[in-house]
Amino acid sequence: MRAHEIHEKISKEMIKKTAILILYALLNLHSLLGQETNSDLFAFVVLNITPDARSHSLGNTVAIGDQWNSGYWNPAGVGFTRGMALQYDHVGYFAGISSHNWTAGYTHKKFGSLAFTYRRVSFGSIKKTTEEFPEGGIGSYEPHDDVIALNYAFKIFDMVSFGVTIKRFSSQIDKISAEATLYDLGVMAKVPIGRVLGCNNILYIGTSTGNNLIGSNPKYHGNGSLVIDSQNVFFSFTSIAFLVERNYRMGIGHGFSYTNKNILNGSAEVFEIVNHFSYQDFSTTNVFVSDHSYKSEREELIFGTEINMLEIASVRFSSKNFIRGNGKVWGERYGFGIQLPSRLFMKSHYEITPKFEYSEQRMGALGDINRWSFGIDVKL
Repeated sequence: MRAHEIHEKISKEMIKKTAILILYALLNLHSLLGQETNSDLFAFVVLNITPDARSHSLGNTVAIGDQWNSGYWNPAGVGFTRGMALQYDHVGYFAGISSHNWTAGYTHKKFGSLAFTYRRVSFGSIKKTTEEFPEGGIGSYEPHDDVIALNYAFKIFDMVSFGVTIKRFSSQIDKISAEATLYDLGVMAKVPIGRVLGCNNILYIGTSTGNNLIGSNPKYHGNGSLVIDSQNVFFSFTSIAFLVERNYRMGIGHGFSYTNKNILNGSAEVFEIVNHFSYQDFSTTNVFVSDHSYKSEREELIFGTEINMLEIASVRFSSKNFIRGNGKVWGERYGFGIQLPSRLFMKSHYEITPKFEYSEQRMGALGDINRWSFGIDVKL
């Protein structure tokens, strides 16, 4: 009887704590993670966090490739990369909540580009408590969300790229977890449109669909045993299925640059300015991509600009101009980047470029959200 009573108390406590944590992640955390999602119906916060400081400050780069993390916006983007790269991104929020993103990529001249990404959002350390041990003393746990993604893209005619990303999501809250497999599809074009006043002009076009669910909607579930007051207690938990927010993105951009062949140990872009205009629509997905029973009533128009100088320094900013449903203007983001190509110091068949990226978003009463990325590119 005693064991049964403890089981009932622990089960209720576990459900209550799990529900609080899930609601916290789904209803509140989006405001603190750069306001990149405003739906209170969707799980998996980690899916809505940009993977690096550059794309965070530049905005939706669905039409602009040549970055290893561009697969987050459009899996076709990595088709325009060269060589290989490693990159790490970090952002700290508050109360021990943070996100981390690791990316590695390689491009083969014949077979296309392949990128591997591991992303984690950690929610800090939480003490285990029960009605009998309200102050804790029985351990702690560290809830987190993970995404492991494999991105492949290939080009045709050196102007059009097609890409696909397979993502495995997992969420762990003490002994309760959820898993899901998703995929993204995209196409991107990068078309030279001639020279004007000595500057090269390029037209960018791209479209993608992301977070398409393979299989049924995931559920949080778990079971296990706990030792309370020297007695073994077993618990079992299963939640209702969570919706996964799917996105549709399209964009267009224009870039122009001036190249000088007599500086920086060879040919280099003296300046490059890229502007892009992007549209995002959001809905939900159930089994595969056939169920549109619910519309999230959210659309976004995004404008971004990046100015690169001597291939060393960059400044960038973006703004979300319109969101249907709540009518809010979500503010602006800005950032900068510094990179040092090895050819500045020596001539070689290889080019090694360490780079540092920083971005910031003003969050009003919540303060500023700052993030930074560090990476190294190797062009063969």
